Amino acid sequence: MKIGSPFQNLTQYLNMLLSENKHTSISPLDVSSVRTQATMSDILISIRESRERLDLRPVLYIDSKYVKADVKQLDIFTPGRVKYHGVFETMLVQGKKVDDLDAHVMRLLKGLKVIKIKSPSKLAGFKAIIHQVVKKNALSKEGRLRLMVFKTGTQVHCLCMLLPYKPYTESQYKKGLKATLIKTNRPANRRYANVKSLDYACFADALAQAQHLGYDEAILVNKAGHIFETTRGNIFILHHNQWFTPPLSSGCLNGITRQRVIDLSKKMGLLIQEKPITPKMLKNTTSMFMSNSLLGLIRINLKTQTKKALSKK
Repeated sequence: MKIGSPFQNLTQYLNMLLSENKHTSISPLDVSSVRTQATMSDILISIRESRERLDLRPVLYIDSKYVKADVKQLDIFTPGRVKYHGVFETMLVQGKKVDDLDAHVMRLLKGLKVIKIKSPSKLAGFKAIIHQVVKKNALSKEGRLRLMVFKTGTQVHCLCMLLPYKPYTESQYKKGLKATLIKTNRPANRRYANVKSLDYACFADALAQAQHLGYDEAILVNKAGHIFETTRGNIFILHHNQWFTPPLSSGCLNGITRQRVIDLSKKMGLLIQEKPITPKMLKNTTSMFMSNSLLGLIRINLKTQTKKALSKK
């Protein structure tokens, strides 16, 4: 599993993050003042940048056929853009190796059961499709693989694509991501734990809005007023010398890297509690990081323009 240069070892980087106790000035933004108006998805921008780097059109798998993608397909088959009912998974590809392949496909299968879509394949079948897409595209560097299953009318479709992926630089990992709070309409419900839904506009729009305001990332607040994720991963905070992460009942995804961090921290003798996190808790948060399958782990720096707003709530 890739954690990102220069931290290639999960234990090494996790130990560094979990051992941090350096106080930073954290001034959460009053989430009631933040609009969640729909804007352009950063994922769409990322795909366009990837497309510009391609010498040839990527080979996609669509419903039992391997075809060369056109511009329209690269745009419409993007979470947050597609309007179909379905689920997706994103995986890091390094050479011919697909990180955590089985775990991603198994979560996709669980998600399909939750949203009541009959899977067009089983674990072995999806793995065969993925390996063929990796082979046919033959990227020389890292790639981002997306597997999607969705329904139109009564027909179930399967798509798999592989695009070049530009990882964060060493300096970006050391610096971390600047983030702010964004309020969403996401319900607090454990039902979402294994559903990485194509209904992704909530995340894509929040990230685009945060970036418009000059931030790298958004920390999301659900309808119950609790933090549940960032737009691109799970979140961990150090609050009064104790590490916490939102419970699955908050509406967060049961992230593969999230679970690995929880399991590994136990082996290291460091307990991470799954507990509801409120925006007010961030006033006394001294360290924070995000996890996902592409970035691995990366520090979050929450700094905003107002300190008084939160104390009034």
